[in-house]
Amino acid sequence: MDRDEDGFAQSMFDPSSSKLKTEIEKEEEKRQQILDEYNMKALNKVVNDNEFRPVNILRLNFLGAEGGKYREPFLKKQLEPLLEYNKESLTMGKLLKNIDLVNLNFLKSDSISNIGCQLTLPENNQFFNMINPDILDLVINMQVIPVKKFFLKIGTNVGNGEGDGYVKLQWKNIFGGGESLDFDTNISSNEFKFKNSKSQYLMNYSSPIFNNSNYKFNTILYHSLRSIDFTSYHNQSIEGITLKASTNYLPIENKLNHEISFENLIRCIDLKYSNNEGFRNNSLMTDYFLFNSGYNFKSSITYSIIKDCRDSKYIFDKGYYVRLSNEISLFSNNKFIKSCFDYSKGYKINSGLLFNLNLKMGLINSLTNDLIHPMDKFQLGGSNDIKGWLNSGMGPKQMNMNLGGNYFHAIGLNLFSNVPYFKDSNFKFHYFINIGKLTNKINYNNILKQNCISSGFGISYNHPMAAFELNWVVPISANFNDDLRRGLQWGIGISFL
Repeated sequence: MDRDEDGFAQSMFDPSSSKLKTEIEKEEEKRQQILDEYNMKALNKVVNDNEFRPVNILRLNFLGAEGGKYREPFLKKQLEPLLEYNKESLTMGKLLKNIDLVNLNFLKSDSISNIGCQLTLPENNQFFNMINPDILDLVINMQVIPVKKFFLKIGTNVGNGEGDGYVKLQWKNIFGGGESLDFDTNISSNEFKFKNSKSQYLMNYSSPIFNNSNYKFNTILYHSLRSIDFTSYHNQSIEGITLKASTNYLPIENKLNHEISFENLIRCIDLKYSNNEGFRNNSLMTDYFLFNSGYNFKSSITYSIIKDCRDSKYIFDKGYYVRLSNEISLFSNNKFIKSCFDYSKGYKINSGLLFNLNLKMGLINSLTNDLIHPMDKFQLGGSNDIKGWLNSGMGPKQMNMNLGGNYFHAIGLNLFSNVPYFKDSNFKFHYFINIGKLTNKINYNNILKQNCISSGFGISYNHPMAAFELNWVVPISANFNDDLRRGLQWGIGISFL
């Protein structure tokens, strides 16, 4: 072995060599960071100095659409800010804004995974701008990476005497115009005899309206079967179709979103599985559920207004979320008007302390003398709304079993602080107060009196897909027939009070 080989062999087994390599990599990263910052400052200076300089687009090169990946009318609609503009008033600042609009169009259509843009000067610059030298001629090179068309995930989970299986399928940009098809299914059973099985199927086809990514149309087919144990024990099934048209503005655009949907479904309350595994070990049947058992048809129209300018879906330090929806059912067995209001607001107290205010309200009024169907009523209580209660443990009762209510309000006061030594993580300490009311008696005095209150603390984890909470809860004020849950309570979901 010669000297070079010997040195190489020693470096392979010398711990200090890896340490030296790490330090070199750190120095290289610092140099690259300094270089990137310098280039960004230089680019910003050039842009700022030429912000009001008139520009002329000589050519637009669009790369990544080869092989018929996109339809031509769809591409023209997304590139419209760069294809249709006022040449006389186009400046560098307006050009950059138009490029941002194109980026947003493609991102909202969910037809690309990445996009890049480059501005270059023409090669033979001496033949241009002979009349007006102040005009800057540019060539725009834009490249996109199309989204992966197919995604399929199949899995199973098996435990002691129970199991479930799921299939998730996504097919994106089907016809080259931002169309997508999502199929989700989940089948589970507490017993392999499928006596208490649960199943969910959902198929959602969405497409931009007239190739405009700001407007979307959805056709949703769904089936759901689940066992209900927080009241008279029964199975609930839903099968239906929903047609929905909506705007598709992102939170950074700071615009109102509108949504109108037409829902038609057949639902069923099946009491034949009632046994001693009923409502928290209570197998009795209430008159209300007996009267509404069997199949029921529902057809309704819902209109919603949404404004979302939060910087995060769950724990956020600025922005707000507001949603107002009104549902009217006139073409089915149950005729009613149902209104819901959601509001959330975030405040940043200091670098490590955040405060979130959440408010939810709902009201349903029957348009006939018939009773409102149990599956249309509001439920309240549980780890995701009023903590300190069992799931749907609040509100009116019959034979000490939950019925749901025609009115509810829920208020959440939440204080989040950093976890020591994990300040930059998604974990936060959580302190909260929940206030709520669920009732069938809708009057001023009844709404203000006998509100349920709980308080507690815990830890929260904010994930982009969902959030998780583990809390210690103490109910402070409750009604005598409420189903309370003192002590530890955990929840997972995409919406918390």
